[in-house]
This record gives sequence, structure tokens and C-alpha cells, in this order.
Amino acid sequence: VKRALGDDQNRLLDRIRSAPSLSGNDLLGPEDEHVAVFESAVRGHLGEAFAAGAAFGGAGAAGAPDDGTIEQSTTGLAHVVVTMLRRQIEDGTGDVGDRISGAYREWRGERVERVAGDYATQAFSAGVTAAGADRKLRWVVTSATGCSDCEDNALAGAVSATDVFPTGHAHPPAHSGCRCLVAPAGD
Repeated sequence: VKRALGDDQNRLLDRIRSAPSLSGNDLLGPEDEHVAVFESAVRGHLGEAFAAGAAFGGAGAAGAPDDGTIEQSTTGLAHVVVTMLRRQIEDGTGDVGDRISGAYREWRGERVERVAGDYATQAFSAGVTAAGADRKLRWVVTSATGCSDCEDNALAGAVSATDVFPTGHAHPPAHSGCRCLVAPAGD
């Protein structure tokens, strides 16, 4: 994602150099094309996360990726990044080049790592859930400073993979920054 952000920033800065009078929206181009850039950058990685989750959940190498789940994670991540970038560039004041540099600088740091981690956790957890469709899963809190929702889900014990946990989540993440996991419940 960081590489895609850098490439996208360079694309925009090149457009400014060749057409300095473009407004923010004209400069950015169609939103669906902008989203597609980031979808392309993350699709394979989120597919790998789903496959790893399926393998962890017991599907083994035979577990086929769920393209719908992967596409949902891919589109979600791309929309978050593009929506926030476009908002910062279009709504800012001052030089458009400075707004672009500031928006991308902000996103290349911890912000994109947190968002990408949320969607990777979602894809991995969806893989575990898909692999355990006929089994029970348990919510595993992975941080000593977990939130109350995560703790409630962990306290629920084993839940059928086709059901949701007490907070209404089928699997992690329960909130931004959540790195909890679901795991097959022991027999």
C-alpha cells in the first residue's frame, strides 16, 4: 500500500507540473479509477491473508479462496484510503502540491499500517471462519489492553462458525486497531 501511495503521489505531482491550473477533483481523476489503483495493490496480499486464515482454520491447501470476501476487504481498504486522500486534497487550502504532499505523507505512516492491518485481520479471520463452517470457533484476545467488546466475545467461549459472537461480530476486527483472532475451539 505504501508503494501504491508513493506511485500515486508521483502521478499527481507529475500532472501538476504538466497542467498547474487543474483543480483538486480534475487532478485526481475519476474516483473509481483511483480506487482501482489501490484495489490492484492489495488484492493479492488480502487473498494471501484469507488463504493463511483458511489454512490456520484447518482447510489445508485444498481450501479455495473466497473471492467475495477478498473483494469486500480489497474494496473496503481501497475506499478508505482514496476517500480520505481525496477529501484532504480537495478540501484543503493553499497550494495544491503542498496539500498532495501533506495528505500522502500522513497516509504513508502509521495511519496506512493501521488500516491495512485492520483489513488483513479481517481477511485472515474470514478465512478461519470459512474453514471452520461446521465447527466451533473461539475469540482470542491478543492484547493485554483489549476492549470490552473483545473481552465479551472471548468470554462467550466456543461459538458456531455460522453464528456471531455476543457483540454481533462474526470475526475480528471488532474495532479499528483490533488484532484479536478467531481460532478453532479445542475438542
